[in-house]
Amino acid sequence: MVSQTVCLFFNMRVLHLSTASTWRGGEQQLAYLLEELRQENVQQFVLCRKNSAMQAFCEEKGFRFFAANKSSSIDPRYSRSCAVYVRRFEPHIVHAHDSHAHSLALYSRLFWRPSLRLVVSRRVDFPVGNGLAARWKYSNSEVRRILCVSGAIQQVMSESVDPSMLDVVYSGIDMQRMSAEPDGRLRKLADVPPKTKLVGNVAALAPHKDYPTFLKTAAAVVESGKDVHFFIIGKGELEDEMKYFADNLGIGRRVAFCGFRDDIPTILPELDVFLITSETEGLGTSILDAFACEVPVVATAAGGIPELVIDNVTGLLCKVKHSTELAKAIIAILDKPKEADLYTKNALKHLEGFKRSATAAKTLSIYRNILKQEHISV
Repeated sequence: MVSQTVCLFFNMRVLHLSTASTWRGGEQQLAYLLEELRQENVQQFVLCRKNSAMQAFCEEKGFRFFAANKSSSIDPRYSRSCAVYVRRFEPHIVHAHDSHAHSLALYSRLFWRPSLRLVVSRRVDFPVGNGLAARWKYSNSEVRRILCVSGAIQQVMSESVDPSMLDVVYSGIDMQRMSAEPDGRLRKLADVPPKTKLVGNVAALAPHKDYPTFLKTAAAVVESGKDVHFFIIGKGELEDEMKYFADNLGIGRRVAFCGFRDDIPTILPELDVFLITSETEGLGTSILDAFACEVPVVATAAGGIPELVIDNVTGLLCKVKHSTELAKAIIAILDKPKEADLYTKNALKHLEGFKRSATAAKTLSIYRNILKQEHISV
């Protein structure tokens, strides 16, 4: 059902589309955008998946929403709901925040003919191709702009889409949220001795995060003789497989699988090194969180990560799937604390361009430019 929040008159109306059931980086970015645009007197409505984490967020924070059923990427119930709420809400902008939302908005246009002025967020760095389906989806006349979360994604998309349709809008973080004081709970969680160093990542256990390389890296560090414990913070379909893999590598007792945690700002600062081994990555907002918590970062040069981790400046960057190189980078940070401190100081400076307010300001500017080009006054 639609929330009963009473709304005053606002100038611009934006309908946000979200189809995810769980809460990951994209949903967090939508939440930040909703909160920031509320302060700019933008009237907003969210069409989300029924019983989703986004529905719970909207209920808690008082954002107007409708929760629709979705059982597949072409579920007609969701696309029809999109048509219904476009006509009811009459948004100036319809913003699709994930790939399924993008598809379903266009199906809505195809079958129920609502007028869309579509903005699409693109967060993944794999090519979309040049086939008929890709052209229909990404070069559709209803799509006004595609917001790429990194320059790497913009480059990939420019191979299939008119570059003039593309804008880079970096994800942002809430610096205030990441200012919690650590209390030792992460170390207690795995019963790790005080002198043992902690290395970890915060990410879903999904294929593109390449946790096999994470675990091979952990094995190489352990084999070097370093007293280190590793933490995998997140859930996903590969959890059981990765536990089995860790045991086979002989490091099962050195790796803690922590599951999903809602206390990241408190536990992240306990890490001595943040290790991300992604094979593909749109940007890597968990790296921004590590920067904010002043944790030195070792990362693979995947997707948009090099736009955050500048090698030997804001952290150490390694080749994708190169566990030996990643292990050496971790050992270097542990052995050279002065250099590690320099990386974290540089990373904090680099964060200035990645605040949630900057993300929202650029997004709002793009909305306004679209309307200006189409001679629509708000």
